[in-house]
Amino acid sequence: KLLRIDADTVQPAEGNIAIWSRVPAPKEQRLDAERYRQVQGRGQGVAAILGQWPGEETDEEIAAFLEDLS
Repeated sequence: KLLRIDADTVQPAEGNIAIWSRVPAPKEQRLDAERYRQVQGRGQGVAAILGQWPGEETDEEIAAFLEDLS
């Protein structure tokens, strides 16, 4: 069942509104997680960043950097 719809605006419908009479079905009924799983080596994924954080920045500097990224 449909649980949520994200929308930027809501406006009254015009013209043929039949397209909105049903919720579209998903392309795949069940997600196969194994299909997307990838083996990670020592220099990949989380292992590539563990132990790499210099740790000298203040919380405020990190917050400002993250704000600049978003």
